[in-house]
Amino acid sequence: MGPGRAKALVTHFGSLARLKEASIEQIALVPGVGSGTARAVYQALHGDGGMLDA
Repeated sequence: MGPGRAKALVTHFGSLARLKEASIEQIALVPGVGSGTARAVYQALHGDGGMLDA
């Protein structure tokens, strides 16, 4: 995902923490983010080895 979409997601949700709380459906509602990207973002935030699993 490029920086433009990443910024749009964080701007839409207000913080990374709120983005992590969002469902795939909620993420997909952000302009410029389709269902495939929403699924990938959700998986990156919640899946095994996700970017926030430190």
